[in-house]
Amino acid sequence: YPVYTDASSTAGIKLQVSVDGEVIETLPVEQGGASNPDSVTVIALERDVNYDISFLDMEGKVIQLKLGTELKSFFTLRLADGVNVEEVEVPAFELQAKVVVPTTGSLLFYSTPGASIFLDGQNKGAVKTDGTLLVEGLEPKVYAVEVNKQGCENWTGQVVVKVGETARVDAPLVQKKSVFEGFVNGREWLFKWTNGTSFKITIDIHDKNLTITAVDGGQKAYGQILNPYTGELEFKLGGPQCNGIYNPQTETWSGTDNGGDVWTITLSH
Repeated sequence: YPVYTDASSTAGIKLQVSVDGEVIETLPVEQGGASNPDSVTVIALERDVNYDISFLDMEGKVIQLKLGTELKSFFTLRLADGVNVEEVEVPAFELQAKVVVPTTGSLLFYSTPGASIFLDGQNKGAVKTDGTLLVEGLEPKVYAVEVNKQGCENWTGQVVVKVGETARVDAPLVQKKSVFEGFVNGREWLFKWTNGTSFKITIDIHDKNLTITAVDGGQKAYGQILNPYTGELEFKLGGPQCNGIYNPQTETWSGTDNGGDVWTITLSH
C-alpha cells in the first residue's frame, strides 16, 4: 500500500521508515496543509510489516519531543488498495519512533580558549577557540566546577544541573602576575649562609634569566627563574647549585644548595 503524509510548517523535515532498526527509506516531507492540500510524500509499504516511523530535522537528527508536547501540525496517513481508502489523522509526536523523556541536563561554559573544565574533579574537555564548551548528558545535581589554564588564576564555583535544561556558566580567567613584576635591578643585597658567611651582591633579572654579581670582586653567578608565578628559581654560585624561592611581600630570597646548606638573601641597608 502507498502511504501518504502531508503537513503544514514542515520545511526541512524528513520522514524516515525503519524495520527492525534498519532504515529502508528517508524522504523529505512535502509542505502541505490547507494552503497546498495536494502536496504529499509517497512511500510504498507492504502488508503485515511492523514499521517504525520517525521524523528528522534539517541536520538529520531524530526529532525528540517531550511527553505531552502539543503540535499545531498534523500528519495524515492514507492506506489505499486501489479501491478503498482508509484515512487517519494523528498528531506528529504519536508517529515518533522514539518519544524521548530527558533525564540529563547540560552546561554551556564561556571561558578562555584552551582552558580545561573539571566537574567534580573529572576533566570534561578544553574550551574551544570561540570561547565556549558544551558539556552534555550530565546527571541532575550540584557540581563542583574548576576551570584552569597555565598562566591564569583558577576559577572555581558550583553549578546546578537540571533535567532538560542547559545552564550557562561564565568562568572568565584572569592572567597571573609574576611575583617579579616591578622588581628593581641593580639594588644591593646581602647573601648569607647559615654558618655566618656573607657578602654583598646585586641582582638583575631579564625575562627568566637571573644574574648575581658580587659587589667586591665582580664575580658573577647565573641562573634562571623556574616559575615566575611562585618565585621558584635556581642558580650556580661558584661550586654549589642553589635552589630557592623569592617572596615579594618580604623581599627576601631563601633556599638550599645541593649539599643541604641553607642560604638567604635580604636587602642590604
